[in-house]
Amino acid sequence: MDIQDKKEMDKRKKAENPSENTADIFDSVFKTLLQRFPKLAVALINEVFHADYTEDEVIIQGRNEYHDMDGKVINDAMIRIGDKIYHIECQSTSDGLMVIRMVEYDFKIALEETRNILMDELKKKSGDRGREPLRFQFPQSCMICVRSGIEQEESLKLQIVMPNGQEALYEIPIVQAQSFSKEDIFQKRLLILIPFYVLRYEKDIKSGKNEILDRLEQEYEYIKEQLIEEGNSINEPRLYYDLAVLSQRILDYVGRDNRDYKERMGSIMGGVILEMESDKIWDRAWNKAWDKAGQYADWRRQILSIDNMVKKMKMSLEEACEIQDITVDDYQKAKEFVKEIEKERSVKAGNS
Repeated sequence: MDIQDKKEMDKRKKAENPSENTADIFDSVFKTLLQRFPKLAVALINEVFHADYTEDEVIIQGRNEYHDMDGKVINDAMIRIGDKIYHIECQSTSDGLMVIRMVEYDFKIALEETRNILMDELKKKSGDRGREPLRFQFPQSCMICVRSGIEQEESLKLQIVMPNGQEALYEIPIVQAQSFSKEDIFQKRLLILIPFYVLRYEKDIKSGKNEILDRLEQEYEYIKEQLIEEGNSINEPRLYYDLAVLSQRILDYVGRDNRDYKERMGSIMGGVILEMESDKIWDRAWNKAWDKAGQYADWRRQILSIDNMVKKMKMSLEEACEIQDITVDDYQKAKEFVKEIEKERSVKAGNS
């Protein structure tokens, strides 16, 4: 079965079983967090690839959508730190084809990177161009399994045979999200795994083993306390707000058919959400303008990514905007909007 056949099969399954469409919630939550807070990828990359990046690293988000004759090919996250590219996929189901999809995603990422290098070379005078063959380098990739039992192996492997007979082993690590305790998640700053914490109890919840609810409540009390404490101690409340909201979204999904669970866990993260919305973090004006504040954060992040690509990667503004899927005109408008909000905040801070 090729990738196009798999796409058609998925479409038929969704049409026959509309309720299964909600399984996309895991992918959606993962992408939402990384798109809004790309720095969450840093701790994950450090853990998986034994790197030592700090959360202050300049992170450039690459585009996650590639086009070919079959349509769109979408990966979860492609991030550049320094001269390295990282590709992270979130997986909640297993169909045996993941290694094929991963190598397809990575091939397209590497192909675009090589094409960009070649275009830069072609802009040079013939005498200044490099004489060594171009390097076709795959990104550093990993797969995060948010549900237990999806993959039993420690890595995905594919033997690649070149036309001249040379062989290369394509291998990427598999990370089991459920192998990290709640203490590990906070100590190692693997905050992106918080929304998926409940999935370690998913089978018990679905089978009606409600004796685990006491334990689950206790563990989420710990998670709530940590989120509130950290949210109050740093100047980035929206991260902790979103972690709470998205965690509750998955909590609701997991226990949607269990009445006892819904009564006890249906608003377990509500305390965090209320605390994050309180005057301790946002004043009343910003609470009333949540949409505006959210738009500011999203646009500021996108502008920084574009500016970094222009400055550090020597891209043109048009190229950087295309990667970030925004027009140059909208980029200029967003920049004015961000400048206006920061001016308002500066005046507000001076008056307080």
